[in-house]
Amino acid sequence: MASPKDSDRPERAAAATRRVAAWLQKHASEEALRPPVRDASVQALAKALGKPLPPELVAMWKVHDGLPIFEYAGLGAAASRKMRAGLESLRKKGTFDDHEVFEQSRPRVKPVKWHEAWIPIAEDGCGNLYCIDLAPGRAGRVGQVIKWEVAGGPFTTGSADLATLLERYADALESGRFEYLADSGIYDGPYLDLLGD
Repeated sequence: MASPKDSDRPERAAAATRRVAAWLQKHASEEALRPPVRDASVQALAKALGKPLPPELVAMWKVHDGLPIFEYAGLGAAASRKMRAGLESLRKKGTFDDHEVFEQSRPRVKPVKWHEAWIPIAEDGCGNLYCIDLAPGRAGRVGQVIKWEVAGGPFTTGSADLATLLERYADALESGRFEYLADSGIYDGPYLDLLGD
């Protein structure tokens, strides 16, 4: 049964997305914010996934179809579907079968290189991702956000959902501790773990 906090995740995600977008427009105007997602793109990704998308993800995309998370470029629904399809193709071919994955002190994420129930939402310049996890490990939560790295696969330091991650991100940007350096596209500020408990 969903807790009251779970049921308001779409509204929280949309509100936090607007806060992040407002900060980016003021402090990082080079960061292009995309228009809202088209319904056809959401439906195509849901069809490829074989299940409905998390409502908070759709809510974020209905504000902006892809939102950057610090140096990670935001992936909209169509880009997410394409990225996921490429990784799924590699998984099905067995490309990842002998890849090592990060060890976990708590089994929040399934210990596989790539899982079909992960939805990419942001990508850095090296191919590393933020993903929403719809098939977590024993100690994880459905809908948690995980990081996925080319070298070591998935990991997370907590079970934060997308709404929580976006709120933490908005809070951090609005705190005044971060500055966008336009010449390098980097956010200068303290280390921040958006995923931790």
